[in-house]
Amino acid sequence: MDNTAFTKVFYHGGNSPKFLPENSWTPEHTNAEFPRLSMVTVSTNNAYSSTFWYRNGNYLRVKSFQLGYTIPGAITRKAGVDKLRLFVEGSNLFTFSELTKYNIDPEQPGVNNGYYPQQKTLSFGLNFSL
Repeated sequence: MDNTAFTKVFYHGGNSPKFLPENSWTPEHTNAEFPRLSMVTVSTNNAYSSTFWYRNGNYLRVKSFQLGYTIPGAITRKAGVDKLRLFVEGSNLFTFSELTKYNIDPEQPGVNNGYYPQQKTLSFGLNFSL
């Protein structure tokens, strides 16, 4: 059985992901991506294990990226600096995946176990030597 926030709204007092109620079947929304949601506390058809809930897990992530420029020594020596390098660096900048439209990190260990997503970081820097 898969009684989770993805198969029942307000499971264990929590909220379902926004995409789920917005894209679930209702009498007014019969061409929905997901079946009708239920608030029943006993198992419903949505909670049965099924390949229906499978999603393509392929992804491409830019995990780390650095771009830098070393200013030529002919220019920096006039200011009394031997080497001067400017750079920008980032991690977890982009993830291309079908899962991202569901706000699911493809590297998380499970889909609903309270995983905190990886943070994007951006750093700027300056290296120099006199």
